[in-house]
Amino acid sequence: MSFNNIKQKLSVFLRRVKPIAGLAITDDGLYLAVFSGVANTIVLSKKFAFDELTAGNISKGLKKLKIEPKIDFSSVIVSLPSSESYTALFEFPLIAENQQIEEAMNLATFTLPVSESEIYSDWMPLENIKTKKKEAVLGMAKKISIDSYLKIFDENKIAPVAIETYAWSLGQFLEEGDDIVMMAIEQFDSLVFIIYDGKIPYFHFNLPKEIFNSEEDFLKSSIHHIKRLIHFVSSENNRSREIK
Repeated sequence: MSFNNIKQKLSVFLRRVKPIAGLAITDDGLYLAVFSGVANTIVLSKKFAFDELTAGNISKGLKKLKIEPKIDFSSVIVSLPSSESYTALFEFPLIAENQQIEEAMNLATFTLPVSESEIYSDWMPLENIKTKKKEAVLGMAKKISIDSYLKIFDENKIAPVAIETYAWSLGQFLEEGDDIVMMAIEQFDSLVFIIYDGKIPYFHFNLPKEIFNSEEDFLKSSIHHIKRLIHFVSSENNRSREIK
């Protein structure tokens, strides 16, 4: 490849001339949104519906979506159901140095009930001026689950540049700052409770539907858990965090 070709490709990448696609995988279909690289606005949205979330249906949907939009997107950000991941909050004293926190977080996966080789994990500091401690959020997902999705994309010659869950995707719509927000996301098999500090989810809990005998019992339990979580967050943090 000539130097001019390399320079041209690099320039296209840096200027993000090709649109960026966001793909949400749900229990009833694939949702594709293509964004312009200039104003970061949606220029096209499509849905491929299916009756069951299976590898075959996802693959069929990707093939369909690749030819329907007639827009050449080079990168895809994938959003998966929040039940695919787990989030944990770690606390440190204010005197803890950044290097000490980094070392502790790098070792945190060794304390989990699953082997480090079985998960993908990453962490980031959580900043809240109201708390009298330093905190970091650890996000994890099982490799066997993520790899199954990656295999489907590889077979369809689509390269995802990032894979996240609904929890992190929806957080982008929240405001920066110290506001505490709780979301309850209903999925086909569970209700997912997520608590945000600003844009970052730091608490995550799944309530499976299969343990209930009726829709009424599930609804009552959902309301009960919402009330308990609101009370827990306020009392646990001495009102330095309060869901409003």
